[in-house]
Amino acid sequence: SKMKKMKYIIWMLCVGGALFADAKPKTPPRLPDPAKFPRYKSDGIVPKYNGESLPNIMIFLVDDMGVMDTSVAMLTDGNGNPKRYPLNEYYRTPSMERFAKQGIRFETFYAQNTCSPSRVSILTGQNASRHRVSSWIKPQERNTGPYDPPEWCYEGITEDMSIIPKELKAKGYRTIHVGKSHLGPYDSYAENPLNLGYDVNVAGNAWGAPRSYYGEEHYGLLPIPKSNAVVGLENYHGTDTYLTEALTLEAIKEVKLSAAASHPFYLNFAHYAVHGPFKIDPRFAANYDENEADSRQVFATMIEGMDKSLGDMLDCFDELGIADNTLIFFLGDNGSDAKITTEEGEDARLVVKTAAPLRGKKSGEFEGGSRVPFIAGWAKPNPKNKWQKKLPIATGKIQTQLGSINDLYPTILELLDIPVPADHVIDGHSLKKRLAGKYDQSAPEEFLMHFPHRHRRHYTTTFRDGDWKLLYYYVPEMAKTTGHYALFNLKEDLSESNDLSAEFQIGSVGAGCGATTGRLKGGLGSASFILSNGIRVGAIMAVNAVGNATGEDLRHFWAGPFEANGEFGGLGGPQASPQPHAFRLKNLGPLVEGENTTIGIVATDASLGKAAAKRLAISAHDGVARALIPSHMPQDGDLIFTAATGSAQRQLSPTDMAELCHGASLCVARAIARAIYHAEKAPNDRLPTWQECNR
Repeated sequence: SKMKKMKYIIWMLCVGGALFADAKPKTPPRLPDPAKFPRYKSDGIVPKYNGESLPNIMIFLVDDMGVMDTSVAMLTDGNGNPKRYPLNEYYRTPSMERFAKQGIRFETFYAQNTCSPSRVSILTGQNASRHRVSSWIKPQERNTGPYDPPEWCYEGITEDMSIIPKELKAKGYRTIHVGKSHLGPYDSYAENPLNLGYDVNVAGNAWGAPRSYYGEEHYGLLPIPKSNAVVGLENYHGTDTYLTEALTLEAIKEVKLSAAASHPFYLNFAHYAVHGPFKIDPRFAANYDENEADSRQVFATMIEGMDKSLGDMLDCFDELGIADNTLIFFLGDNGSDAKITTEEGEDARLVVKTAAPLRGKKSGEFEGGSRVPFIAGWAKPNPKNKWQKKLPIATGKIQTQLGSINDLYPTILELLDIPVPADHVIDGHSLKKRLAGKYDQSAPEEFLMHFPHRHRRHYTTTFRDGDWKLLYYYVPEMAKTTGHYALFNLKEDLSESNDLSAEFQIGSVGAGCGATTGRLKGGLGSASFILSNGIRVGAIMAVNAVGNATGEDLRHFWAGPFEANGEFGGLGGPQASPQPHAFRLKNLGPLVEGENTTIGIVATDASLGKAAAKRLAISAHDGVARALIPSHMPQDGDLIFTAATGSAQRQLSPTDMAELCHGASLCVARAIARAIYHAEKAPNDRLPTWQECNR
């Protein structure tokens, strides 16, 4: 319309004037160097394979695709039956529908809420809080906000990490990477996928977003070369080949080379789609009624182009006669970034729209930010195939048990009988039983999404445990929330609209006896948890502080005093010890600095026997407690389990506190450590480092 054109002209004049008025010499962009990213690690010749029979494996990873960006019904009605929503009717993904019929899809499958952390977790089997690549990687500089922990691993994957391509290459696989990598910044070890155990790299580098999806624009080299141009696809320059199609053709080319040599392959096929810039895929524009300027339509055509790629790969495996020996994992790397129009004043990151019925979107703390589609299956089911016998996968089923990106590494290594290196700790669990459509009691239904960074939604940690989900906001004002905590029951409230944190008194640490009006003289507080066996427990924590009425100026944390009556082991009373012990509380008195300072776990069930007490003490020491229930103030007669103890007359450091609270959830332990560190040492109000919080 004329009005829109006038607004656009005014906007261009304003922007142009501002740029001209503030013109400064700019550092020229660092242009991609094709010579730095050769296609092959060696000469590219695929030798004839004479080793043991192995299955082919493809991880088909879609960028920024959420669980609702598909015509496949991924959610259920609560009874395990697929339930369709309006978004399922809008998107067109026939190849995903085809693959879902011959495999199993997960209703709840979690990734981190941004790309780089998820990609590292997939390859390592580790949660982002362990491998420490907890934010997306900006190629040219460290993308750090005012409260970011300085020790987060900006460098991405490092040489000492055990990752899938390295382990499979050592097993005899031909390892192929096609598409987006984004695992390390400029000049880092992980910038080039060929350093990570891949024999082949097509179009992978430090960048996470392509400059252009169009072959006519040389994928970002025209009209003006840009740093994030996609290189390695020169054969398609000047053609109308969309980037998604070009990558698919290259992936098929490499698969055919492997098949011709009977060489088992691992293909990490990581599309740049459907990440921005949002550019219409003209092959599918006619399938949508809206005009080309509608961003929702643009995103939908990109989804459909990605779906065609999946179908092309399935057809390729069929044509080569290798489908029944090819295992496929299809998934997204974080929640949806679909450009669905919101009402005036709405924030798409906070409302139920982009991923409806889920709340939020990419980079957020809600389900829409980290729940992704996941379908696993053999390219052609064949129960007689020896590898399918070893890893049977249900067909046409929906798995309602939770899974996560941490689970792919242990699943693949277990299938191939590759031992996990002794020094490589993994957080995932094999999917074998869940892929068969069964419930796996050994796989806890939990996921930690740790994001202490600034990006769209700022400084959040979320913890899912069963039906419950706890959110922690490090800096509430930046997240535009009223408090540090939010708590949701996802079974009853899938859209996360009913915050139960106030009802359950989450975050009441430091309140209780001893607190006085005005200056805080001292107080006995507790944070409560529930163990995996359902027993309600609480961590005793006493405060000795000098500060204002709100207790912001905390100085020391103590626990106690209390006495044990020797019921378990005749220990006589709390004492420093590296081993977990059990005590029955007796004569719980007011806080006295330096007396009987023990951090412990309190169970409210005073009827537990000696054997149960021992088991609970050990499990608490191993860190299986969960932060999901209201505070419990310890009372006489309560049973205490000392997961770790501090000696008398000793001030606890932030690291000590995090260690002593290891039996509690990581979320609350980190929050407690942060509170202490804030008061004692933190310059400029920054968050503690990983070491200081004893991650």
